[in-house]
Formats: sequence, C-alpha cells, structure tokens
Amino acid sequence: MILAIDIGNSFIHTALYVSDRIIFLKKFPADSGFPLSSIKQLIRKIENNNISVGIASVVPELNIKWEKIINQHLGAAPVFISGKITLPISLKVSKPNTLGADRICSAAAAYLYYKQKQNVLSVDFGTATTYDVVLKSGDYLGGIISPGIETSAKALNTFTSKLPMLKSSDFTFSRSIIGKNTIEAIKSGVVFSALASFEGIVRGIEKELKRKFKVILAGGFAGLIHGETSIKTVIQPNLVLDGINYIMKLNNGN
Repeated sequence: MILAIDIGNSFIHTALYVSDRIIFLKKFPADSGFPLSSIKQLIRKIENNNISVGIASVVPELNIKWEKIINQHLGAAPVFISGKITLPISLKVSKPNTLGADRICSAAAAYLYYKQKQNVLSVDFGTATTYDVVLKSGDYLGGIISPGIETSAKALNTFTSKLPMLKSSDFTFSRSIIGKNTIEAIKSGVVFSALASFEGIVRGIEKELKRKFKVILAGGFAGLIHGETSIKTVIQPNLVLDGINYIMKLNNGN
C-alpha cells in the first residue's frame, strides 16, 4: 500500500493506493491542520499491511510536521519526492534539484498515462498555474509557471484600493466578455485572461517544439477551462497523487 500526500499552498490532498486503485481520498485546507479522524480511518484500512508514504510538498515549513505525523501514527518514514530520487522521466533542465515536487509528480503521471505513445503537457490550475512538458521519449523539457486564477483575483483586490474580491461562485464564464459592472468586469478579466493565456501557451509550446501534445488538466479550475477551451483536453483530478504513487512504486517495488 502507498499513501500519497500532496502538500500544496492552499490544500493538502491525500490518497491511499492499493496497486493503482485509490481506496481512500481526502482533501482539506492547508492551514486547517491534519484531521485525526482521517488518520484513524487510514489505520483501520491498513491494519496488518505494509505501507509506504510518499510526500510531494511545495511548503517546506510543513515537512517536519508531516514527517512526525507519519512516524507517530503509521510507523513509517516518508519519502519526499524530488529530483534526487529515481523517476520514470529524465529531467532535462538546468537545475533539476530545484524543480517543484508537485510538478515532478504531475509530469511523471502524465507521461505514464501515455508512455511512449504521445507527447504530454500537464497543466495544473492551482494557486499557481503550472505547465510541464514531457516528450514520449520520457524527456522532461521544463515548463511554465503563471499566477493561478484565484491568485490573480486576489492580486487585484490586494493591490488596488477599490476593487473587491470575487466569491467562489463568481469564477464562471459569461456569455458576454464585456462586464456591465465592476464585479462582472473583474470576473471577465480573470477567467477570459486565464483561458487566453492557456490557449496561447499550449499553441506556443507546440509551435516552438514542432510537436503536438496530449493536454492533461488538473487542479481546482481544470473543469472551468476544460468546458470552455477549443483545445482538446483531458481532466485527471488526481494527477499529482497518481504521480506520487507511480514514483513510490518505482523506488520501493510496492
């Protein structure tokens, strides 16, 4: 069994895998603390079973806390995903050890979904929107990091005197791109900018590399973009978690 933990800036996602099947899935805010009820459910599920724990973290200050939680409740030493361990992809970047663990896992999962069949581009719509490029040879070429959709809205609210913050329900596409009031104008600007950025970046990557890519979406706003874009996309909601699972299997044989 493999417990995969994705520690992000806004949320923490956990999944318990038996082979490649998820038998437990939990998401909670990163600042809420680990719910002990979830640990108890996990303990009941893994009783009398060996477990390996993989963590992809982009919040280093939480790593020690989570290492203690895993040691105390599961009696396991977690493996923190990085460019230093064995991976199914080859990191063709200048400083592989600085590459974010979430991006490594997204790229690895995307590659393994279509191994040696298609070039893949994984796009994760989280606090940041990240793009990761992997050829069907397994070569990871790098990627792009841009502000996430909600992050863009927060920036407008934070760095202006009068622009309000959007509510979660405001992140939708309207029939008209032209807003008739301030909220509509902000909403239109944020979501249509994200869509235009996404489509422009995908086409720019394909033009630069002279290759077509299978585009895989993940993250909280994947469905929003998937439903509006003219680019053919596939949603894989557990992309990072699947990547952790694949990488852990490669490293410990579970």
